[in-house]
Amino acid sequence: MKALLALASLAVLSACAVVHPLPRNDAWNGDCRGVGLDATLTGNPSDPRIAWLVASTGRRIDIMWPPGYTARFEPLLEVLNADGTVVFREGSNVTGGCVTGPDAQGPFLIHPDS
Repeated sequence: MKALLALASLAVLSACAVVHPLPRNDAWNGDCRGVGLDATLTGNPSDPRIAWLVASTGRRIDIMWPPGYTARFEPLLEVLNADGTVVFREGSNVTGGCVTGPDAQGPFLIHPDS
């Protein structure tokens, strides 16, 4: 009986996805100095940044997110907005972002309208 109870508990716990906070830009007010990108979203829950882009050249591009964005792996990466709606998935093509620093080298802020 104990083994059955333990197995049922494990099944319930594994069904609950861990939600990871993403690096964010708390100062973002919706304005965007846009830059074009040709990159694919990927991620790993053991990486400190959780999610990043891979450019068509293979280069990793670190990114930031608006406040409230989180990630989960079910089993692949899903990015959720502050309302909990999935707005990006592993493999999503990202064609634009917002410049967050003095140059266009990133990290870029990514949001669904970019």
